[in-house]
Amino acid sequence: MDLSRVSGLLGLCRRAGVMELGADPALKLVRRGQAAFVLMDETASANTQKALKNAAVSHGAALYVLPGGLLDRTTGSEGRMAAALKKGTLSDRLRTLLDSDQA
Repeated sequence: MDLSRVSGLLGLCRRAGVMELGADPALKLVRRGQAAFVLMDETASANTQKALKNAAVSHGAALYVLPGGLLDRTTGSEGRMAAALKKGTLSDRLRTLLDSDQA
């Protein structure tokens, strides 16, 4: 995974206001059907992982697991284990980058 490109886009999404940081805000965005996809830190607790996976599956949102601490470093918010991105151009770009790295 090209962490520098992913980090850059995550920071841009945060500054543009298209990202909901934290497990609870991310879950709310997914449940409202407004999330393009969900990002989860690989070090998230078992309960957080289960809640995010269940919400993503039941509401048709993709779920991507990021390396530990990446969300913290790129967004400037400590202790954030999850994020959801609102539908739009920036989230489409980030999703394309994440999908190409998964292959």
